[in-house]
Amino acid sequence: MSGRAFVKSRSERRDLSKGERAMGLAFLYPEPEKGGRGKKAQNDKETLGFSRMRLSQARAVLRHSRELAEAVRDGTIKLDEALERIQNERKELESAEAQRGLLRKIMRAPAGKRRGSEARAAPQFKAQTC
Repeated sequence: MSGRAFVKSRSERRDLSKGERAMGLAFLYPEPEKGGRGKKAQNDKETLGFSRMRLSQARAVLRHSRELAEAVRDGTIKLDEALERIQNERKELESAEAQRGLLRKIMRAPAGKRRGSEARAAPQFKAQTC
């Protein structure tokens, strides 16, 4: 039995969640079809039981992490949980990038313009004449 036939027969089972079905189809078709004038991108029979949005979300999970996508497909975690993990990882990454950018900006600034450089600067002593 071919892989596509297996996934198709498996996706028609009632015990699979919509997220699992969407992920199975995302594995078969990782990129959406390009539709021309008046042509629908997806066959409605293939997406029976879940929305195109779910398929789009499943593809996003697959692009982010194959391991996470396999867990969704196998029913270990739900598609919504996987999406939440991706959002959290992106927020952490953006936060880390922002911190690195701030550090680069601070380090590129002249010594006198750096924040807090006045407190770290060595005290200047005037020579006293006797």
